[in-house]
Amino acid sequence: SIDEMRTFLQPAGVHFGMLRMAFGAGRFRRVHWLFFHWAGPDCAGVTLGRANAQRAAIKGVLKPTSIDFFANELNEFTVAIVIEKVRRYAVVDGNDPEAASAFSVEAFEAAVQEDKAALAKEFGVEAETDDKDNEGDVDETTLEEAVKLVRDNDSPFNWLLAAPC
Repeated sequence: SIDEMRTFLQPAGVHFGMLRMAFGAGRFRRVHWLFFHWAGPDCAGVTLGRANAQRAAIKGVLKPTSIDFFANELNEFTVAIVIEKVRRYAVVDGNDPEAASAFSVEAFEAAVQEDKAALAKEFGVEAETDDKDNEGDVDETTLEEAVKLVRDNDSPFNWLLAAPC
């Protein structure tokens, strides 16, 4: 999901987004909601200023989120970096020192695999599908509808990006 989001981030663009990150599987699964703000390294100051003026309104549509994430270089937005930020800000059940492993790349991948299996079962398709086939449907979705899709744990969509007007 993060790797896919990265392909849509433009060096001269500004985007706001929401990301549903799950860790673990079954009853050990934990979901966290991230608010994402991208300002590309080649973004003009005026463009960034105008977009920043809309940040609060867009965040209001995407709320509630528990963690804010900002990046302006692709190397600042990787699975490992996002997981580390979640690990720093998320509350872990109990005081077990091993509980921090709940927020690892492995736990994230376990949740991704669980999602893929559930989607394959629900839609009767193979677990590895090309999401590009659904792009036409998503393009016509309103921001509010997209938020509902991302918030739905049974939805195949776990992230969205919105460009300010």
